Amino acid sequence: MCVRNNEKSIKTTFSKLIALEKKHVNIHFRYHIFENDSIDNTRTYIMNFIENRDANIALRQYRNNQWDNIKSIKRVEDMCIYRNNMKNLCTSWDNSDFSIILDTDIEFDNDILDEMMLILYLYNNIAMVTPYGLVSGKNIYYDTFALDLNCFGHPLHTLQKLAANVNNNTLIQLKSGFSGFIMIRSSVLQHCNWGVSNYMCSEHNFFCSNVRKYGNIVCATQIRVNWVK
Repeated sequence: MCVRNNEKSIKTTFSKLIALEKKHVNIHFRYHIFENDSIDNTRTYIMNFIENRDANIALRQYRNNQWDNIKSIKRVEDMCIYRNNMKNLCTSWDNSDFSIILDTDIEFDNDILDEMMLILYLYNNIAMVTPYGLVSGKNIYYDTFALDLNCFGHPLHTLQKLAANVNNNTLIQLKSGFSGFIMIRSSVLQHCNWGVSNYMCSEHNFFCSNVRKYGNIVCATQIRVNWVK
């Protein structure tokens, strides 16, 4: 996780992660949390959460702008720094099958790990699974900045149409996608980094170009997360 000024939502995020721990007692959870430039109580909540947990954290002061959803090359450059520093908190990859990269302000169900792991167990050619992200509960795809599926002949309205049926278990192959909560094979994440493509693309477009060297990226339309504005 990368976090900044998330005191309004981070307690909810941590409570959902605790619920996942309780559900999956056979899985060892190891956390890597990168925080920068918070001026609220985010750091305090992080310190409380990691107590008695296997965790690596970094607390940094860059005094950079908080860009939110503005499309800017400087925003992309800053996010690359944060996400690569987050990943570098992990120094051991040998005992991990899967990794999660989670954005803040994302709500997710308690069965999300089961659903994503099942896809990766069933399909060896898939390297990374993304969910279908809603915006405040509406069927508006979250994170179009990172989405690139046109090269596979699937315009955005096709993705939205498929996702409108909650019983549709379609896997849509993506060139790039994120949508706030991804599961990736740890052996793939180890060799991938975030970088700048151009100012019209997020840092995830560069990251996903690395991921595709090792396997496919899919959006599982039946797996829903919700971005709360």
